[in-house]
Amino acid sequence: MDNFTENSSVTDLSTVFSPLPEAAPAIKIADVVWYLQAYQSWFYSVWPVVSTSNLIFRLSNIDFQKTLSYEDSLPYALSLSISAAIANQIEASSMSVMELPPLMEADRYALEALRIRDVYAHSMIPCTETILTSYYLYVYFTTVRGGTQASLQYLQEAVSTTQQLGLHNPMTYLTKSPHETHLLSKVYHLLLVTERVISIQHGFQLVLTTGIPLPTIEDDEYPFALVEFVDLLKLFVNSEATINPKIEVLANNINDSSSSGNIPNLNTNYNDSYR
Repeated sequence: MDNFTENSSVTDLSTVFSPLPEAAPAIKIADVVWYLQAYQSWFYSVWPVVSTSNLIFRLSNIDFQKTLSYEDSLPYALSLSISAAIANQIEASSMSVMELPPLMEADRYALEALRIRDVYAHSMIPCTETILTSYYLYVYFTTVRGGTQASLQYLQEAVSTTQQLGLHNPMTYLTKSPHETHLLSKVYHLLLVTERVISIQHGFQLVLTTGIPLPTIEDDEYPFALVEFVDLLKLFVNSEATINPKIEVLANNINDSSSSGNIPNLNTNYNDSYR
Protein backbone atom coordinates (compact mmCIF):
# COMPACT_ATOMS: atom_id res chain seq x y z
CA MET A 1 0.00 0.00 0.00
CA ASP A 2 1.32 3.43 -0.89
CA ASN A 3 2.05 5.98 1.77
CA PHE A 4 -1.07 7.90 2.78
CA THR A 5 -0.79 11.46 1.51
CA GLU A 6 -3.00 14.51 1.82
CA ASN A 7 -4.30 16.14 -1.37
CA SER A 8 -4.29 19.89 -0.86
CA SER A 9 -7.15 20.30 -3.35
CA VAL A 10 -9.47 18.13 -1.28
CA THR A 11 -11.67 19.65 1.42
CA ASP A 12 -10.24 19.37 4.93
CA LEU A 13 -12.43 16.68 6.45
CA SER A 14 -11.88 18.01 9.96
CA THR A 15 -14.02 21.01 8.97
CA VAL A 16 -16.78 18.93 7.40
CA PHE A 17 -18.04 17.30 10.58
CA SER A 18 -19.73 20.14 12.45
CA PRO A 19 -19.59 19.71 16.24
CA LEU A 20 -22.93 18.69 17.71
CA PRO A 21 -24.28 19.94 21.04
CA GLU A 22 -23.93 16.44 22.46
CA ALA A 23 -20.22 16.46 21.56
CA ALA A 24 -19.41 18.44 24.68
CA PRO A 25 -17.17 16.36 26.98
CA ALA A 26 -19.12 14.11 29.32
CA ILE A 27 -16.05 13.21 31.40
CA LYS A 28 -13.82 15.86 32.95
CA ILE A 29 -10.04 16.03 33.01
CA ALA A 30 -9.90 15.26 36.73
CA ASP A 31 -11.48 11.87 36.02
CA VAL A 32 -8.81 10.81 33.52
CA VAL A 33 -5.64 12.34 34.94
CA TRP A 34 -5.24 9.71 37.67
CA TYR A 35 -5.30 6.91 35.11
CA LEU A 36 -2.84 8.75 32.89
CA GLN A 37 -0.48 9.00 35.86
CA ALA A 38 -1.04 5.31 36.60
CA TYR A 39 -0.18 4.53 32.97
CA GLN A 40 3.03 6.52 33.27
CA SER A 41 4.07 4.93 36.56
CA TRP A 42 3.10 1.29 36.00
CA PHE A 43 2.49 0.63 32.31
CA TYR A 44 4.81 2.86 30.29
CA SER A 45 7.42 0.11 29.99
CA VAL A 46 4.74 -2.14 28.46
CA TRP A 47 3.17 0.43 26.11
CA PRO A 48 5.77 3.25 25.83
CA VAL A 49 3.93 5.21 23.16
CA VAL A 50 2.23 8.10 24.98
CA SER A 51 3.80 11.13 26.64
CA THR A 52 1.43 11.68 29.53
CA SER A 53 2.91 15.08 30.31
CA ASN A 54 2.13 16.23 26.77
CA LEU A 55 -1.32 14.63 26.79
CA ILE A 56 -2.27 16.20 30.13
CA PHE A 57 -1.00 19.57 28.88
CA ARG A 58 -3.23 19.28 25.81
CA LEU A 59 -6.20 18.29 27.95
CA SER A 60 -5.60 21.20 30.31
CA ASN A 61 -6.01 23.61 27.39
CA ILE A 62 -9.49 22.28 26.55
CA ASP A 63 -12.52 24.19 27.79
CA PHE A 64 -14.58 21.31 29.15
CA GLN A 65 -17.62 23.57 29.41
CA LYS A 66 -17.89 23.93 25.64
CA THR A 67 -18.29 21.71 22.61
CA LEU A 68 -15.00 20.16 21.57
CA SER A 69 -13.20 21.25 18.45
CA TYR A 70 -12.07 18.45 16.15
CA GLU A 71 -8.45 19.02 17.19
CA ASP A 72 -9.33 18.73 20.89
CA SER A 73 -11.44 15.62 20.32
CA LEU A 74 -8.31 13.62 19.45
CA PRO A 75 -6.41 13.86 22.78
CA TYR A 76 -9.73 13.61 24.65
CA ALA A 77 -10.65 10.31 22.97
CA LEU A 78 -7.12 8.98 23.44
CA SER A 79 -7.10 9.82 27.16
CA LEU A 80 -10.47 8.08 27.56
CA SER A 81 -9.32 4.90 25.83
CA ILE A 82 -6.17 4.82 27.97
CA SER A 83 -8.25 5.31 31.12
CA ALA A 84 -10.59 2.47 30.12
CA ALA A 85 -7.67 0.14 29.43
CA ILE A 86 -5.78 0.99 32.62
CA ALA A 87 -8.90 0.76 34.80
CA ASN A 88 -9.54 -2.78 33.57
CA GLN A 89 -5.88 -3.77 33.85
CA ILE A 90 -5.82 -2.65 37.47
CA GLU A 91 -9.09 -4.44 38.19
CA ALA A 92 -7.76 -7.65 36.63
CA SER A 93 -4.44 -7.54 38.50
CA SER A 94 -3.32 -7.77 42.10
CA MET A 95 -3.39 -3.96 42.19
CA SER A 96 -7.16 -4.19 42.54
CA VAL A 97 -6.63 -4.63 46.30
CA MET A 98 -5.19 -1.11 46.50
CA GLU A 99 -7.21 1.73 47.89
CA LEU A 100 -8.03 3.65 44.73
CA PRO A 101 -9.55 7.11 44.36
CA PRO A 102 -13.32 7.19 43.68
CA LEU A 103 -13.19 7.11 39.89
CA MET A 104 -15.67 5.92 37.30
CA GLU A 105 -15.84 2.37 35.98
CA ALA A 106 -13.87 1.43 32.89
CA ASP A 107 -16.89 1.06 30.64
CA ARG A 108 -17.85 4.71 31.16
CA TYR A 109 -14.51 5.81 29.72
CA ALA A 110 -14.75 3.33 26.84
CA LEU A 111 -18.29 4.36 25.90
CA GLU A 112 -17.35 8.03 25.91
CA ALA A 113 -14.29 7.33 23.74
CA LEU A 114 -16.47 5.44 21.27
CA ARG A 115 -19.03 8.26 21.24
CA ILE A 116 -16.44 10.94 20.51
CA ARG A 117 -14.83 8.82 17.79
CA ASP A 118 -18.22 8.42 16.14
CA VAL A 119 -19.35 12.06 16.44
CA TYR A 120 -16.10 13.38 14.98
CA ALA A 121 -15.62 10.55 12.46
CA HIS A 122 -12.04 9.93 13.56
CA SER A 123 -11.71 6.98 11.19
CA MET A 124 -11.93 9.39 8.24
CA ILE A 125 -8.69 11.19 9.10
CA PRO A 126 -5.93 8.74 10.12
CA CYS A 127 -3.32 10.04 12.55
CA THR A 128 -1.20 8.81 15.44
CA GLU A 129 -3.93 9.59 17.98
CA THR A 130 -6.51 7.52 16.11
CA ILE A 131 -4.10 4.57 15.92
CA LEU A 132 -3.48 4.71 19.66
CA THR A 133 -7.14 5.22 20.56
CA SER A 134 -7.98 2.07 18.57
CA TYR A 135 -5.10 0.23 20.23
CA TYR A 136 -6.15 1.07 23.78
CA LEU A 137 -9.74 0.13 22.98
CA TYR A 138 -8.27 -3.22 21.90
CA VAL A 139 -6.50 -3.47 25.27
CA TYR A 140 -9.72 -2.55 27.09
CA PHE A 141 -11.81 -5.19 25.33
CA THR A 142 -9.24 -7.95 25.98
CA THR A 143 -10.30 -7.84 29.64
CA VAL A 144 -14.05 -7.53 29.00
CA ARG A 145 -16.11 -10.70 29.22
CA GLY A 146 -17.28 -11.52 25.71
CA GLY A 147 -15.07 -8.79 24.28
CA THR A 148 -12.75 -10.94 22.16
CA GLN A 149 -14.28 -10.07 18.79
CA ALA A 150 -14.42 -6.38 19.64
CA SER A 151 -10.79 -6.41 20.77
CA LEU A 152 -9.69 -8.03 17.51
CA GLN A 153 -11.71 -5.50 15.53
CA TYR A 154 -9.95 -2.55 17.17
CA LEU A 155 -6.53 -4.13 16.79
CA GLN A 156 -7.16 -4.70 13.09
CA GLU A 157 -8.36 -1.10 12.86
CA ALA A 158 -5.12 0.14 14.42
CA VAL A 159 -3.04 -2.01 12.06
CA SER A 160 -4.99 -0.78 9.03
CA THR A 161 -4.56 2.86 10.07
CA THR A 162 -0.85 2.25 10.53
CA GLN A 163 -0.66 1.08 6.94
CA GLN A 164 -2.71 4.04 5.70
CA LEU A 165 -0.14 6.34 7.28
CA GLY A 166 2.66 4.39 5.62
CA LEU A 167 4.39 3.44 8.86
CA HIS A 168 5.31 0.08 7.30
CA ASN A 169 7.33 1.94 4.64
CA PRO A 170 10.88 3.00 5.62
CA MET A 171 10.63 5.94 3.21
CA THR A 172 7.91 7.51 5.36
CA TYR A 173 10.38 8.19 8.15
CA LEU A 174 12.81 10.12 5.96
CA THR A 175 10.61 13.22 6.08
CA LYS A 176 9.98 13.08 9.83
CA SER A 177 11.83 14.84 12.64
CA PRO A 178 13.94 12.65 14.97
CA HIS A 179 11.31 13.03 17.70
CA GLU A 180 8.45 12.00 15.43
CA THR A 181 10.47 9.15 13.93
CA HIS A 182 11.13 7.79 17.41
CA LEU A 183 7.45 7.95 18.37
CA LEU A 184 6.18 6.42 15.14
CA SER A 185 8.74 3.62 15.36
CA LYS A 186 7.52 2.78 18.87
CA VAL A 187 3.90 2.80 17.72
CA TYR A 188 4.65 0.63 14.70
CA HIS A 189 6.66 -1.94 16.64
CA LEU A 190 4.11 -2.11 19.46
CA LEU A 191 1.51 -3.08 16.87
CA LEU A 192 3.91 -5.49 15.19
CA VAL A 193 4.55 -7.35 18.45
CA THR A 194 0.87 -7.37 19.38
CA GLU A 195 -0.15 -8.65 15.96
CA ARG A 196 2.31 -11.53 16.22
CA VAL A 197 0.95 -12.55 19.60
CA ILE A 198 -2.58 -12.50 18.19
CA SER A 199 -1.44 -14.57 15.21
CA ILE A 200 -0.24 -17.21 17.66
CA GLN A 201 -3.49 -17.19 19.61
CA HIS A 202 -5.98 -16.93 16.74
CA GLY A 203 -4.13 -18.07 13.63
CA PHE A 204 -4.44 -14.74 11.84
CA GLN A 205 -2.26 -13.88 8.87
CA LEU A 206 0.37 -11.25 9.63
CA VAL A 207 0.11 -7.86 7.95
CA LEU A 208 2.96 -5.83 9.45
CA THR A 209 6.52 -6.73 8.57
CA THR A 210 9.91 -6.04 10.09
CA GLY A 211 12.30 -3.63 8.39
CA ILE A 212 11.57 -0.37 10.20
CA PRO A 213 14.50 0.80 12.37
CA LEU A 214 13.93 0.09 16.04
CA PRO A 215 13.42 2.96 18.47
CA THR A 216 16.57 3.88 20.37
CA ILE A 217 16.62 3.99 24.14
CA GLU A 218 18.60 7.23 24.39
CA ASP A 219 16.00 9.11 22.34
CA ASP A 220 13.18 8.36 24.75
CA GLU A 221 11.68 10.67 27.35
CA TYR A 222 12.07 7.82 29.87
CA PRO A 223 15.04 5.77 28.58
CA PHE A 224 15.25 3.34 31.50
CA ALA A 225 11.61 2.40 31.02
CA LEU A 226 12.22 1.58 27.36
CA VAL A 227 14.94 -1.05 27.86
CA GLU A 228 12.68 -4.11 28.21
CA PHE A 229 10.46 -2.97 25.35
CA VAL A 230 13.40 -2.63 22.97
CA ASP A 231 14.79 -5.99 24.11
CA LEU A 232 11.44 -7.58 23.27
CA LEU A 233 11.44 -5.93 19.86
CA LYS A 234 14.93 -7.25 19.14
CA LEU A 235 13.75 -10.76 19.98
CA PHE A 236 10.98 -10.50 17.40
CA VAL A 237 13.02 -8.78 14.72
CA ASN A 238 16.07 -11.01 15.05
CA SER A 239 14.12 -14.26 15.12
CA GLU A 240 11.40 -13.38 12.57
CA ALA A 241 9.44 -16.11 14.36
CA THR A 242 5.68 -16.16 14.62
CA ILE A 243 5.42 -19.27 16.77
CA ASN A 244 7.87 -19.16 19.63
CA PRO A 245 6.88 -19.99 23.22
CA LYS A 246 9.43 -17.56 24.65
CA ILE A 247 8.06 -14.73 22.52
CA GLU A 248 4.50 -15.55 23.50
CA VAL A 249 5.33 -15.51 27.20
CA LEU A 250 7.23 -12.22 26.97
CA ALA A 251 4.65 -10.44 24.89
CA ASN A 252 1.80 -11.56 27.12
CA ASN A 253 3.55 -10.29 30.23
CA ILE A 254 1.29 -7.25 30.69
CA ASN A 255 -0.41 -8.35 33.89
CA ASP A 256 2.87 -9.46 35.43
CA SER A 257 4.42 -6.10 34.57
CA SER A 258 1.53 -4.20 36.07
CA SER A 259 1.41 -6.11 39.33
CA SER A 260 5.07 -6.63 40.14
CA GLY A 261 7.43 -4.57 42.15
CA ASN A 262 7.46 -1.12 43.60
CA ILE A 263 4.12 0.54 42.96
CA PRO A 264 4.34 4.28 43.62
CA ASN A 265 1.84 6.01 45.84
CA LEU A 266 -0.66 7.84 43.65
CA ASN A 267 -3.37 9.72 45.46
CA THR A 268 -6.33 11.88 44.59
CA ASN A 269 -4.50 15.09 45.50
CA TYR A 270 -3.05 15.17 42.00
CA ASN A 271 -6.54 15.57 40.59
CA ASP A 272 -7.36 18.56 42.80
CA SER A 273 -5.56 20.99 40.52
CA TYR A 274 -7.82 19.97 37.62
CA ARG A 275 -11.17 20.34 39.36
